[in-house]
Amino acid sequence: MKDSFSRDRLLLEKKVLREALSLIQDNSRWCKNAPARDQHGNSVDCRSYEAIQWCAIGAITKVSPDQETANFLTLKYRHLTKVNDDKGHSQVKKELQKELLKLSKLA
Repeated sequence: MKDSFSRDRLLLEKKVLREALSLIQDNSRWCKNAPARDQHGNSVDCRSYEAIQWCAIGAITKVSPDQETANFLTLKYRHLTKVNDDKGHSQVKKELQKELLKLSKLA
């Protein structure tokens, strides 16, 4: 039973990271120094209907199926905040791809 739960958790984690990466793939849908931004550049909640840009952690939160998953993954991948805000769009995408590769080796 535990193995099944662990595998399901890994598959969910991979799905969320893939969707988050897809969401911010285009530079116009990515932001820094805020979880999400609206069309005017104002910081908004990442699940707001007004959000049109997301940081890596905001994207993970947005695509997570529930708050528990969002909380777990944003804590696990909190290092992405610094990468996102300090190193930029290209680097945060590389980091997400690296994390996906690690997960693929586990599941």
